[in-house]
Amino acid sequence: MESRAPRQAGGNGWAVSPSPLREIGGADEGGAYHFTTVAGAVRLGDGRIVVADKGSQRLHVFDADGTHLRGIGREGGGPGEFRGLDGLVLLRGDSIAAWDSRLRRVSVLDPSGRLAREVTLDGLGLFPRFKGMLDDGSFVLAAGLRPGAAAPTGAAARRDSVTYLRFGPNGALLDTVGRFPGAEMVTLPSTGAMTMEQVVFGRDFHLVAGQDRFYAADDDHYEVTEYRPPNTPVRRIRKPHEEVRVSAGDLARVREQSRDVSGVPPQLRAQLARRNPDVPHRPTLPAFESLLLDAEGYLWVEYPRVTRAEASRWDVFDREGRWVTTVATPGGYQVLQVGRDFVLGTARDSLDVEHVRLYRLARSP
Repeated sequence: MESRAPRQAGGNGWAVSPSPLREIGGADEGGAYHFTTVAGAVRLGDGRIVVADKGSQRLHVFDADGTHLRGIGREGGGPGEFRGLDGLVLLRGDSIAAWDSRLRRVSVLDPSGRLAREVTLDGLGLFPRFKGMLDDGSFVLAAGLRPGAAAPTGAAARRDSVTYLRFGPNGALLDTVGRFPGAEMVTLPSTGAMTMEQVVFGRDFHLVAGQDRFYAADDDHYEVTEYRPPNTPVRRIRKPHEEVRVSAGDLARVREQSRDVSGVPPQLRAQLARRNPDVPHRPTLPAFESLLLDAEGYLWVEYPRVTRAEASRWDVFDREGRWVTTVATPGGYQVLQVGRDFVLGTARDSLDVEHVRLYRLARSP
């Protein structure tokens, strides 16, 4: 499916409200309102917002007005506890699934917050990534690095393959979704050790799963493939794309931007927050930044950003792969969930403290 122009253009597209409807968090709030790296956030049908906070290893539930109602879980390895809270997904009927990357465990909670079941997944390497849950109850994950795998040293960029797997509701491995090239990396010496660094503006592979399908794409070019389980390609989605060259100013702004070091041991954070000047960069931006599926099953493709502070634009495609419109979201905002009439995500204030912000989304007919 190749689109030359959006179906809704010239001011007839969708729009995000200029100011948030609700904002939760801040350094002055303290307690449950002070987040230390948000791992995910979802809005339930009754307006409640659930936030997964890595710092406390808890899920925090807020009412529609942003008032804290309760915390769920704590740090630990027992039932309902978390060691590496790293993702949150809204399921049918307002149940939610929380992903723990250290315990390799998916915890499913009912709308009241009660733990319904936990599923531990085997056969995953280091740093597995949760990519979504399908309507049949299966989970899709990137398997992660193989333990003990040696990485060649040097400034030459490479892209190691990543295996994507689908597990059943009971945790049994169902099938291999595919094996695709991973992020463009280099391995460099760093204070008596070796560190793997992602190439600046380097290429990567993206996969997002939800409802009855998943979408996958390499951001080296603008082409997204839609699949149906287990791994059947249904269509390829394309639109015109022109490469954007990286300027010296772009490169300087990226190198000045600190990195996310959440999950890194405290004694290493100061060192790893600084970007290594020896890491090479690509001369052009990737074709896109990320993929997202909204509540209506529409695919959102984010334009590349040089820094997180910039505003984002998203191309939106319907369930048949047709380009519907392009939507702008505020600068510094990371979109986590798109509902029928809202956008939920995070942004950092001048003190680098995270806030959860809810915006209204107007969809033109």
